[in-house]
Amino acid sequence: MAYPLVVRRISELDRTAIKAFLQEHWGDSRIITSRSDHEGSVLPGFIVYLDDLIVGLLTYHISGDACELVTINSTLTDRGIGSKLLRSLEDEVAQEGCKRIWAITTNANLRALRFYQKRGYELKAIYVDSIIALRLKKPNLPLIGEEGIFLRSEIEVEKKL
Repeated sequence: MAYPLVVRRISELDRTAIKAFLQEHWGDSRIITSRSDHEGSVLPGFIVYLDDLIVGLLTYHISGDACELVTINSTLTDRGIGSKLLRSLEDEVAQEGCKRIWAITTNANLRALRFYQKRGYELKAIYVDSIIALRLKKPNLPLIGEEGIFLRSEIEVEKKL
C-alpha cells in the first residue's frame, strides 16, 4: 500500500537535513542569482519526506508584496510533489498579501520552464549571459546543463496572484 506524501511547513528540526539536501542537489546551500543571494537552509518553505528522506523541498523569500520562489525540488517523478509544493506556496503567500510569485531558472532548465508555464507562470525576463558573471561569485556553477546546453543566461518567470 502506498502512503500519501504530505506537504508540511519547514520546521527548525529540518534545517540540518535541508542544508545537506541543498548541497547535494544544488551544489551548495547558498543560492545566488543575478537578482538575489540567499542561504537556502534558513529560508521558510515546505517539505515532503518519505521515511526519513526529503523527497520534496520548496524555499522562498518574501519582500514587500512579491514572493521569490528560491528553490523547488522533487526527487520522485510523476507523484505530483512539485505541484503540491507550488500550490502550498501560492496559497500561503496569497494569504500573506503577496501579489506575485517570481522565480529564476536557467536557459538550460527546460524541465523547469515547462513546469512553470504549465502552472500559469509567464516568462518575464531574460538576463543574457548573467550566469557567466555569476561564476565569478560562485565558481562551482556548472558549465553545461540539461541535454548538453551551455549554461549562460537566466530566465525569470512570474505568476500574478
